[in-house]
Amino acid sequence: MKSKKEDSPITVVGLTTDGKECLGGIFAMAATYGFPLPASMAEAERMGAIISWETYIKDALKAGWPIDRAFKAIRAAFRETGTPVPVRDGRDLLDLWEEAQCRPLATS
Repeated sequence: MKSKKEDSPITVVGLTTDGKECLGGIFAMAATYGFPLPASMAEAERMGAIISWETYIKDALKAGWPIDRAFKAIRAAFRETGTPVPVRDGRDLLDLWEEAQCRPLATS
């Protein structure tokens, strides 16, 4: 969490149902400070926290990244760390999130 002494963009943006902190500011750590996303994943795991991927994606979009670039960065970090992508009902959660974020607009 941020303190007045720190310049870190890391904040707690929520809690999981089992009480783990969900961390925001991870995109800024990479984009502003050059701290690699895989290193952020490892540090979050070491702390018993998780990264809020929703916040990461929103921050990347605010910074002008296309959504596919944000998902590519996340997938690459999962591959690099050897962390399995979460799965729900047999489907890769990143696929599900990407589909939800990239739904085509309804046409009339």
